Amino acid sequence: SEAAAKQWSLLSTGHWLPAATDHGIYLGVTAATAANLLDDYEEGSWTPVLGSTGSYSGQGYDAQVGSYTKIGRQVTLHMQIILNDAGTVGDFSTIFGLPFTPVAASEGSIPISVWKITLTSGHTPTAIFYTGGSARIYLQQQDGAGVLDQIAASGVADDARLYMTATFLV
Repeated sequence: SEAAAKQWSLLSTGHWLPAATDHGIYLGVTAATAANLLDDYEEGSWTPVLGSTGSYSGQGYDAQVGSYTKIGRQVTLHMQIILNDAGTVGDFSTIFGLPFTPVAASEGSIPISVWKITLTSGHTPTAIFYTGGSARIYLQQQDGAGVLDQIAASGVADDARLYMTATFLV
C-alpha cells in the first residue's frame, strides 16, 4: 500500500527520515535479523558530579562537562571535571550523573587522567570501575601488583581535575 511505502521520507538535505522511532536499518545482512538491526542512535550532553559513596556537599566547579554517543546498546561517554572547591566528602570518590545505567551484568575498567588527587603511596590512577545496574563510576587506584582499590574522597584537592572516556553497554 501507499502508506507502507511512506515509512521513510527523503528530505531535501539528502537525509532519510523514518515515519516512526521504532524503524531502523538492517546492516550487513540480506534478511531481517534482530541482531543486525540498528534502531537507536543518540548524541547528547550530561553533567558529571564528583561526589563520594558517603555523603557529600559543597563541591564547586570551574568545568563540569560531559558528552555521549549512544549507538544501539553501546554508550561512549566523555567527561571533564575541574573543581574550585572539593566541598565536604566522605568515603570513596564517585562520579554521578551518568546519562545511562550500564547493564546489571557488566563491570569494567576505564582509563582516567587525574590531577591533584592524592593516592595511596605506590599507587597509580589506572582505572575507574563501574558496577552494572548503577549509574555511577567509582574512582580506582592500582598498586604495583595490579590490585585495585577505591580512591579516598578525602584526597581530592580544591583544584582537582578529572578527564575520562568510557564505553559500556546498556
